[in-house]
Amino acid sequence: MNGHGSPSHHAALVSAVYAFGWTTDLAPLIAPGDPVADGAWLVGEEISPGRYRNTPGYTDSEGRGWEFECEWRRVSSFGGSEAETIEAGSADPGAVTTVDVATTDVGFISRGCGTWTLIPP
Repeated sequence: MNGHGSPSHHAALVSAVYAFGWTTDLAPLIAPGDPVADGAWLVGEEISPGRYRNTPGYTDSEGRGWEFECEWRRVSSFGGSEAETIEAGSADPGAVTTVDVATTDVGFISRGCGTWTLIPP
């Protein structure tokens, strides 16, 4: 994932921080414009709004690629409910796909998609 746990772990951590009011550092994990790995990301703070294309890059030691489909979702918050999903999509294992992340999105979550790169306008 993003080096900080699964999307659900990240969402739970963010919820816990807000619920209990404790934190030592909520600095963004990446900067807007950087390539985006699978995980849960804050729009505007960690990823920029815009059109992204994935690069499925995983292969195992025997040269096999992804075995599971790419799944992504744009969300209005990280509470974990389906009602917070603005849009969701999927692609076949190893397929290239695009997603438009809006300025009004709070977050972007993906798994099994590889690395997302912002496509210049």
